[in-house]
Amino acid sequence: MKIFFALLSVLTFNNLSADSVSLDKLGALSLDFQAIKQVQGFDLKPVPAQVSYLPGAGYQITAPFRPQQIDVLVSAGSEVDKDQRLLRLSGSEVHHFQSQYASQKALYDLAYKRYQNNLSLMQNKQISASQWQEIVTGYHQQNMALAHFRHFYQLLETPVDDDEVFVKAPKAGIYLPPANFDQSDNLYLGQILARDALRLQFSLPTRTALNVTSVKTDLCELTVDQVAHDSDGFFVNIWSEPIKTACQLLPGQHIQAKPHYQKQAYQVPKSSLFDFQGQSQILIKQDNMLTTQVVSVIHGDLDFYYFHAERDLTGLPLLIHSVAAIKGLLLGMGGE
Repeated sequence: MKIFFALLSVLTFNNLSADSVSLDKLGALSLDFQAIKQVQGFDLKPVPAQVSYLPGAGYQITAPFRPQQIDVLVSAGSEVDKDQRLLRLSGSEVHHFQSQYASQKALYDLAYKRYQNNLSLMQNKQISASQWQEIVTGYHQQNMALAHFRHFYQLLETPVDDDEVFVKAPKAGIYLPPANFDQSDNLYLGQILARDALRLQFSLPTRTALNVTSVKTDLCELTVDQVAHDSDGFFVNIWSEPIKTACQLLPGQHIQAKPHYQKQAYQVPKSSLFDFQGQSQILIKQDNMLTTQVVSVIHGDLDFYYFHAERDLTGLPLLIHSVAAIKGLLLGMGGE
């Protein structure tokens, strides 16, 4: 403490500039230096991430009715083959649906037969345009009505019991049932994801996200594949490449992951940086002087700060010890 006040008195008397200190005036003050290191990127602090998938990636399965009972036959997140049983639907509504389908199929068959029988008559101008329009309209209406049932009916295994059917997987992939089966008429039964559709999804501040190139988990590293082009005002969503088997992650799993920021920056020990005159600064040895350098900090971790500077600082000797004491001297020279 005595050394500090003595130095402060000498420096104030000699009226040195407020952004530099002569090494000759520091006496017995312990000084340590380290060459400034330039890096091409660095890991950010861990952020919450979820095993998810790109919007619209799943094949949605819906039923046009709500059965009295739904039994899920495979575990959530299981890999399934095409036509593998996924669910069992039971109850009187199942029988009602099958009756509706049979009735609609009969109406469609009649409309289709009428359409085919009259096609040649229309071509030979043996029926009026209004009659043909009525026939065509009726055919298309019945076709659309049947389609409402047909897409789901094609997913059903041929029933043994009128009150029970099995829903089959429309394609191979990962089956994700809904968290809860809703109460709507068009019942959502889950979705099938392609095996390579799972990705790690996380959010970062908009400006930071543009320079993130990969994300690290405990077991693997994944490159960034997509960055959303919209923002909630502060954050944007980011998706990794498809998750590798080595990552050992499950659909819906929440983890902490480290994004990698890929941009040239300077890396310095946290002890070397200080706030002076409202700006982040460091002290660099130049000849027989310690000179302040304003820097723009972009990240800090447990041991280091990462920053940009207006000039090339690579390899310059950086003060890493007694920085707080020098700051005090600078403040004293400013007349405070």
